[in-house]
Amino acid sequence: MKRKLKPVEKPALLKLDLGCGKNPRDGFTGVDSRSFGQPIIADLTNPWPWDDGSVEEAHCSHFIEHLCFKGTPKRPTSKEVSAAIEGVGGTLNAGTDKEL
Repeated sequence: MKRKLKPVEKPALLKLDLGCGKNPRDGFTGVDSRSFGQPIIADLTNPWPWDDGSVEEAHCSHFIEHLCFKGTPKRPTSKEVSAAIEGVGGTLNAGTDKEL
């Protein structure tokens, strides 16, 4: 007699609100570099703490523009940040006041 194998349940994919500050988006896990009461505190200019394929959707509002003007260790110029975003199908429409 053959036994039926139980299907393996895949873990739910994450929906992240990057740079959420005090206002994480409904239905998303808030992420920010400073503590505002959100569950994840992470400096997103460093390698991200999530496994490849574990994030379904990443939302950001008022976050990317800071990377575009300051750069990151891996992409030190705004041109490199823009190319990385657009290279995976993202769109960029960012602007910010002078960084202090």
